Amino acid sequence: MNPGRRNHGRCLKVLRHLYGSHDAAMGWFDLLKDHLVNDHKMTQSRNDKCYFYRDDLHVVVHVDDLASTGPPAARAAFRKKLHAKFDMTGGEIDIYYGLNVIVTDGKVKLTAENYIEKAMEKLQLQPRSWRTPLDPNVELQRADKCTDAALHKRYRSLVGSVLHASTTCRPDVAVAARELASHLQAPTQQHVNAAIRAMQYLHATRKLGLVYTGTNDRSNTDFCGTCDASHNTTWNAKG
Repeated sequence: MNPGRRNHGRCLKVLRHLYGSHDAAMGWFDLLKDHLVNDHKMTQSRNDKCYFYRDDLHVVVHVDDLASTGPPAARAAFRKKLHAKFDMTGGEIDIYYGLNVIVTDGKVKLTAENYIEKAMEKLQLQPRSWRTPLDPNVELQRADKCTDAALHKRYRSLVGSVLHASTTCRPDVAVAARELASHLQAPTQQHVNAAIRAMQYLHATRKLGLVYTGTNDRSNTDFCGTCDASHNTTWNAKG
């Protein structure tokens, strides 16, 4: 109920989900899930509720953005039915939530090049080439507490940027990310310097990433990507 309403003893029944309301996001996801499962005959993963699949199509959902992959004919039919159900925009995928997606000759390469470049600019870091994310000759010392709020905030921003790259497409910095994250509660200037080095290493090697290939001839020739972002303005409004 609107806090400014003065007529006590009455409440309003909402006939549809309103954008930003408490249950809107789940209402939208339930509607989308019903469409994918019933209209597209897809199966929802038991391990990842945002992943749907069938023999010729794979779809991942992030709020109101969908990324799909499969043979061209299957993708075209999927997008046609999806766009008929919801008001959407969409096209061939190149960037998906900070990741560069490069599709060539049946291979998909994921890099964090754009994300790393923006992070370096945001964190005001100068490029520098390092061969390793952390100095193998330096042991990070554990501190009892951190009294410098500005340093603490900067360290968290640095480590968060390293973690994002690590968990998406840069496993080569996973050990460094784990070590840096273990000092989040009480960082010192030594830890900040180490985190800066890790970011500089990522920037120097920003074109590195993960490459996925098919396991048979059909996958090698037909594995392509599309990215559909829904902008639903109809009665069944999303959250």
